[in-house]
Amino acid sequence: MKRLALAKRHSCQTDGAIDVWKGSGGGGGFPGSRFVDLPTGNGAHVAPANGWFHILGSSTGANQWVVLRNLANGMELLQQSFGGGNALHLVLPVQGGQTVSAGWNGAGNSRRLRFVYAE
Repeated sequence: MKRLALAKRHSCQTDGAIDVWKGSGGGGGFPGSRFVDLPTGNGAHVAPANGWFHILGSSTGANQWVVLRNLANGMELLQQSFGGGNALHLVLPVQGGQTVSAGWNGAGNSRRLRFVYAE
């Protein structure tokens, strides 16, 4: 199990997900310029190809969050606000055909959910 230190006070367990991504051929490219904007309501989306799901929101108060969860392997990313005006932003790598659940709790009026193709 690997741990990534984030800003010295947060940590994230990757459980080898990055190694799996690289070894499976999914990490053969970087985020490209092609993307598809998706509906911003809570729900599940299937990756049309290898790439990244990107979720973005802006908080209007404390304890608002955005979440991305890969239903194929259970990897989940969550970001929570500490006050108003915080940018809530996550990027989750996926392989084509995998289903990702995207969710919002508050997260203001400025919301975006996007799939970015790997190149």
